[in-house]
Amino acid sequence: MMFRTLVGSYKEIRTLKKITGHPVLGPVFHDLRETLNDTSKGLGKYASVDDKTSLYDKVLTQVQGAIALPDPTRGVRLKLIEIMMQTAAYQVLVIPPRPELDESGLRSFEGITGELKSRIPELAEKDDHLKELFYSLDNTAKDIKDMVDAILLQYWTSSLYLSAFHVARCALKDYHNDPYQDWYRPCFISQCIWMESNYRNTLGLPSALCGSLPEIRALLHASWFKLIEGGVQELRLAWEESWTAAFHEPSPYGAPLSE
Repeated sequence: MMFRTLVGSYKEIRTLKKITGHPVLGPVFHDLRETLNDTSKGLGKYASVDDKTSLYDKVLTQVQGAIALPDPTRGVRLKLIEIMMQTAAYQVLVIPPRPELDESGLRSFEGITGELKSRIPELAEKDDHLKELFYSLDNTAKDIKDMVDAILLQYWTSSLYLSAFHVARCALKDYHNDPYQDWYRPCFISQCIWMESNYRNTLGLPSALCGSLPEIRALLHASWFKLIEGGVQELRLAWEESWTAAFHEPSPYGAPLSE
């Protein structure tokens, strides 16, 4: 594996320097190192040395593959939206219920409730992806704590990839300094809203979205992928215009969003 070879052989140190000096791979490498060296939480705290080495290899290889495409910006965008959907699928399951503190800030958005964590055992019987996740575990998840721990590990891993590709898209200058214009944060929030909507449908729960046509609202939150796939340049502008056209109301992301 690439990173294992790099750290394992002095002869390859010049290759490591090439990576750290690369305009895209360099920032991604430093982002990975910051996360995986933070032993206070997440993968930095719980992943083994071998697992961390493997993650360096896998993430850097995926980013390298995306930026090697004829259109690197589009390649990174397509991977980003794919990873966003994966991360959101775990994120909405681990957001704490009220009145616990929601450090992500996502629970303040309509459609993301923090109500699903307690329903994980029920979802595990009905959602195919979760069924496969728990089936694949070396040790069977015996209770909700085991299930949450397994989902947290998946969430941390997916978030590592998400952060890496976010850094890559910034290195490619695919962002706006103005929070009213940048697409990354609202796109991720929309994926979370869409995933919670799917889970709620699976559980037979009412929509958490207010206003008319909640099912259409949920579908519109899922439409970012089509915009990216279609090569739209100004993603947030296009998405917000589609929202206003559909519901004759301002976009839910009309105010600056913090990272």
